[in-house]
Amino acid sequence: MLSNIIAVLAVVVALLSAVYARQSRLVAEKSNEIAMQQNLRPSRLRAFELMKEHAKFCMNYRTGQVVGIFKGTNALLDQCDDFRWEIERLGPMEMPDIEELIPQFRGKGVQLQRALDRLNAKHIDATSEEYESAEDSVHAIVDWFSSEEKALNTKFEIFLKNA
Repeated sequence: MLSNIIAVLAVVVALLSAVYARQSRLVAEKSNEIAMQQNLRPSRLRAFELMKEHAKFCMNYRTGQVVGIFKGTNALLDQCDDFRWEIERLGPMEMPDIEELIPQFRGKGVQLQRALDRLNAKHIDATSEEYESAEDSVHAIVDWFSSEEKALNTKFEIFLKNA
């Protein structure tokens, strides 16, 4: 009789310890997730800053050429390369939407460089159709950077508010 009571108590204690162990595991998983998010926050903030800076640089590059701040497109290519290396240096950030957008930012920067080179070519007359086409390309790329730069706050919000 006493052995049956002890056996039942042992089963109850085992069940309680299993329940508490499960709860402890859930709390530990949540804690690890929060810690991971906090560890990613600096990288995500830096990626946000880099993308904003790159977009603004590309949006203002043509104006800088007209004013005489930039000659040619070497500074633009340097900016594109620096952007790529800085982003790669940050490592994986677990932001799939943003990580898909990063190559587009660099690619559009290179497209802008090519369009500006066509626009600044010596053999093109400013009244020609080729010049207008190159100018339209520059404006389209600058408009793309402008709209993406404005949308970055919204795109990053979900990743930064949880971190």
